Amino acid sequence: MPFIKQIDSYQIWIASYDNFNEWKANITLSYNNAAVVDLRFVDNPATYASYQVVQPTGISQIYDRIDRFPLYVDILRNEKPLYVALYESVTGSFAKCLLGTSREPVGEAELAAMGLMPTAKSAKKTKKKAKK
Repeated sequence: MPFIKQIDSYQIWIASYDNFNEWKANITLSYNNAAVVDLRFVDNPATYASYQVVQPTGISQIYDRIDRFPLYVDILRNEKPLYVALYESVTGSFAKCLLGTSREPVGEAELAAMGLMPTAKSAKKTKKKAKK
């Protein structure tokens, strides 16, 4: 059975060379300054299947392919709020991690960034100007 936790901050580490550690890049996902998930990016995550751990309390350790690293960074930088769902496989041989958003309007952030949709701040300014 998966468990879901909200994520409100992250920290990224990039190894300066391939054999620095077992991983090439690392993202630690946290909530209220407590680490929840340690995502380690490697060439072949299957090699590290026995090291993956899902813990309802403490830090879960998940391995993923290094080519997927930019996908995580993009979501972390552009989406909010974020949640992580963690669960063991049916066979218990590896752990899984899902990183995702809550429900949100389609294109909301993109439209606001282009100035086509008012943000919370700009809506307040518009109301103040209208009162004057």
